[in-house]
Amino acid sequence: MARYAADRLREHGALEAQDLSKLPQDTNQRMGIATRLFNEERLDEALPIFEDIYTKHPEFVAAPQALACAALCRFKQKDWAGTIPPYELLVTRYPQSALVPEALYHIGLCLQKTGRTQEALSTYRRLRADHPQSPFAAAAPDRLRELGAESQP
Repeated sequence: MARYAADRLREHGALEAQDLSKLPQDTNQRMGIATRLFNEERLDEALPIFEDIYTKHPEFVAAPQALACAALCRFKQKDWAGTIPPYELLVTRYPQSALVPEALYHIGLCLQKTGRTQEALSTYRRLRADHPQSPFAAAAPDRLRELGAESQP
């Protein structure tokens, strides 16, 4: 996936200044560079670095954050279908991560935006059941009402 994204960026001339092979090999430094780019809204440059980190270094302490940031890059670009896989991987690979409730919420939003209503309902209900204290769970009833469902799990 990271290679695909990097290839697309090269095609559009967006990666010339941030060629992955020219980045420091230290994963912490790469994460810092990607985070800076993300914060500067340079999402097309940040995305392949985040993808490279979580693909090649799943044991890295910040790998869950790299997944979440990759998903958020896609979300900010309104790539609803592309947002779901990194968030699903985060939920599956790092089920104890504090980022899981946010991931489930965004998965629900993306499913909702792509017309996958039943899956969105199921995801919001799972969020409320599995993470009832999360602020994201507190927002789930509003999404359930938008979908015409009761707000109870």
